[in-house]
Amino acid sequence: MIPIKENEGVGFAYTVTMEQMQNHAALSPEEVLLWIEEMADFIYQLQTPEERERKYIFKPNKRPISCLHLSSMHETPAM
Repeated sequence: MIPIKENEGVGFAYTVTMEQMQNHAALSPEEVLLWIEEMADFIYQLQTPEERERKYIFKPNKRPISCLHLSSMHETPAM
């Protein structure tokens, strides 16, 4: 991939081709959601714990609910 000259030195840039857009448009909604989940998992694995925590500085209400909390909601009370 060759960066676009006018984006040089101003940060991250990614050029998407018409073929890539057509391939994406051909995906089913399920395939798109699977791709999003795979990319989110990939990014999570690359992040350090500090980077994962940093993303909540400006969005503190976006913290995920822990799996432990969710599983306890579905437990039946002991008799």
